[in-house]
Amino acid sequence: QRRGGKKRPMNIAVLTARAEEFKAALELKPSSPLCMKAAEAGRKAGVEGWGIGPVLYGSVAEWVNQVNKGRRKFANFEVLRAQNFGGVSYVYVGD
Repeated sequence: QRRGGKKRPMNIAVLTARAEEFKAALELKPSSPLCMKAAEAGRKAGVEGWGIGPVLYGSVAEWVNQVNKGRRKFANFEVLRAQNFGGVSYVYVGD
């Protein structure tokens, strides 16, 4: 997407260990502090509607057996890459 001759930055994709099974209580919603800060940063930069999304969750299995958490994040990263945004470079920030 273009704005003023510039490409619009993609939203921040989140690969979280939060369990999909507990999404009702742990979901990253627009009202979540992280999402609100990201939206605020977008507005300040002149990019209305920028922020968090997509969010790829983990599962209870990773909470119980922490050894699998890295595998889940890798699998979720592969899901993200498979969306084929074309020419997109990724930066991993996290644990």
